[in-house]
Amino acid sequence: MKQRNRIAAVVALILAFVLVIGLVVGALATSVHAAKSDEIQERLDALKERKDENDQKEQEIQSRLNENYDQVRTLVEQKRDLDERINGTRERMAELNHQIEEMNLSIAAKQSELDESEAERAEMNEKYRQRIRTMEETGTISYWSVLFNATSFADLLSRVDMINEIVTADQLMLDQMEALLKRIDLQRKELEMQKQELEDKRQEMVELNLQLEADRLEADSYIQQINSDIGMLNALFMEYENLEAELSEEIEATQVEYNEAKAKEDEERRKREAAAAAAKQSQVQKNPKPGSTNVSGFLFPLPAGIGAYITDSFGYRYHPITGVYKMHYGVDFAVPSGTPIYASKAGTVIVRDYGTINGNYIKLSHSDGTQTYYLHMNTFSVNQGDYVSQGQQIGTVGSTGSSTGPHLHFQIMVNGEAVNPMEYVSLQ
Repeated sequence: MKQRNRIAAVVALILAFVLVIGLVVGALATSVHAAKSDEIQERLDALKERKDENDQKEQEIQSRLNENYDQVRTLVEQKRDLDERINGTRERMAELNHQIEEMNLSIAAKQSELDESEAERAEMNEKYRQRIRTMEETGTISYWSVLFNATSFADLLSRVDMINEIVTADQLMLDQMEALLKRIDLQRKELEMQKQELEDKRQEMVELNLQLEADRLEADSYIQQINSDIGMLNALFMEYENLEAELSEEIEATQVEYNEAKAKEDEERRKREAAAAAAKQSQVQKNPKPGSTNVSGFLFPLPAGIGAYITDSFGYRYHPITGVYKMHYGVDFAVPSGTPIYASKAGTVIVRDYGTINGNYIKLSHSDGTQTYYLHMNTFSVNQGDYVSQGQQIGTVGSTGSSTGPHLHFQIMVNGEAVNPMEYVSLQ
C-alpha cells in the first residue's frame, strides 16, 4: 500500500510538473505572440499616422490648386476684357483715321479756296496800291485838285459824285478784303483746331492701345506663371496620391497581418484557458475558495460553504420593490455584505459602472462568446478593460441600486440571450 502511495505521489508530481511546464510554455508563447502583435500594431499606427500626414498635405495642395484655378479664371476674365477693349480701341482708331483722311481732304479743298481768295485779295490790293501809287507819283491828282479844277457848279457836282463813287468803291473793296481775311483766318483756325483735336485723339488711342497691349502681356505672364505653379502642384499632388495608395495597401496588408496574429494569439489563449480549466477540473481540491465548476465550465461566483441561498430565481416574478410582474433574467443569491465575488469564467471586463437599477455592476465577456453579469456590488476589485482569470476576485457583495438587501444578482448570456444560470452552476 505504501509502495502504491509512493507511486501515486510520484505520478502526481510528474503530472504537476508537466502542467507547470505547459503553463510556462504557454505564457512564454503568449508573451512572444503579444510582442509580435504589439509590434505589428506599432507599425500599423505609424503607417496610419504617415497616411494622415500625407492626407493633410494632399488637402493643402488641393486648396492651393483651387486658389490658383480661381486666380487663373479671374485673370482669363481680365484678359478677355482687355482683348475686347483692345479690339474696341482698334476699331475706334480705324474710324478716327478715316475721319482724319476725310478732314485732310476737306482741309485741302478749303486751303485751295483760301489760296484763291488770297490771290483775289492780292490782285485787289495790287490794283488799289497801283492807283494810290500813281496818284502819289504824279502829285497832281488829288481829290482837291479834281474839285478845284471844276469849270462850273454842275462840273463840280459831277466831280464830287465821281469822288464819292471812287471812295465808295475803295471802301467797298477794303470791306470785301477785310471780310475775306476774317473768313480765311476763321476757317484756318477751325481747321487747325480740328486737326489738332483729331491728332490728340489719335495720340490718345495710340497710348491707350500701348497700355492695353502691356496689360495683356502682363496677364499672359501671370497665366503662364500660375500654369507653371499648377503644373508643379499637380505633379506634387499626384506624388502624394500615389503615396496614399501605397500607404493604404501597406496598411491593409499590415491590418490583415495583425488580425491573423491576433486571432492566433486569441486561439492560443483560449487553448491555455481550456487547458487551465481542465487542469483545475482534474485537480481534487478540498474546500476550494470559490465555488466549484460543473461540466459547463462556469464557476459558482461566491465562496464555497458561504451558505448562499436563492431569494429570486430565473424567470417571471413580481418585482420586490415595484410589484410589477416581469422577467427576472438572473438569479439572486443572498449572502452577507462584503462577501467576495469571483469571475465565473475567464474573460475581459467590458463594463464596470453604476446604474440606478443595477447599482455597482460588472459585465464580463468570455472567449466562447458568452457573457456574465454581477449586480448590486459593494466594491470593485478590477477595472474596465482588465483581463481576469476564472476564480479571480472582481469585487464584493453589496446592496447598491434597486435592492432590498445584500445579495448578488448573477446572470449568464449565451448567444446574446439570458439563460437560467442554475443550469450552468451549482449552488454551493
